[in-house]
Amino acid sequence: LLANTSISSVQKSYYQARAYLLSGENQLAISMLESQLAQAKSDEKFRALLAGLYQKEGLYAQAITAYRNLLQEFIPQPAYWLGFALSLDAQGQSQTAIFAYQKLLEFDALEAQVVS
Repeated sequence: LLANTSISSVQKSYYQARAYLLSGENQLAISMLESQLAQAKSDEKFRALLAGLYQKEGLYAQAITAYRNLLQEFIPQPAYWLGFALSLDAQGQSQTAIFAYQKLLEFDALEAQVVS
């Protein structure tokens, strides 16, 4: 797949980052995604993966910014509100985190990954 020249550099970076993630090389995945971030402005799954990696790696300030941008630029998803809330909470921004948790509770159905 990565050798396929018919896919964009953004898509190649996304799939390479996923491969790094699967092999536990999260910092390489983050670097790969960050290198294509300007070109991936409209790619929601690309940006969501990067936000999730920031949160997973404890890069909470970057995660807050990434999740805030996802919530503003795309249709808000429960996973985005949860990542935003958890990152805010980790940064000691409890009042804003409470707001984010409350927004999460407004969804009728939560994805399995959000519930667990």
